[in-house]
Amino acid sequence: MQAFQNCERHRGNSVAFRKLKVSILASQRQDEQAILEYKRLIAESPGDPDLRHELGLIYHLREEWELALIKEFQSEQAADEDNERAVAVISECLVRLGSFQQITEHLQPALRKKFPPEWVLVDDATA
Repeated sequence: MQAFQNCERHRGNSVAFRKLKVSILASQRQDEQAILEYKRLIAESPGDPDLRHELGLIYHLREEWELALIKEFQSEQAADEDNERAVAVISECLVRLGSFQQITEHLQPALRKKFPPEWVLVDDATA
């Protein structure tokens, strides 16, 4: 606790420290406050894919698949097309939404790899 308080005194306005505070809110399931704070941070640091991912995870936990998929995870992937983390959560959202044709299209780059991750094979079989 002492280290956290020292960090807050010295780095309280930094994006990195504010991300830490928001992640704590999210872990405590203070969703509404965490969503507001993530949106503020995204407005200040729009190029940070971790912010979009973390916000998407809150929507994911709330089973708000379209918000997670369209607003956050797809934006995360657009910033880095090779981001397997984004590819995986987008695929899961598409499965939950029953968007099976989109899953097949979405997974094509991963399926062309010599050794695709196992989850890609499972999600593709679901489609």
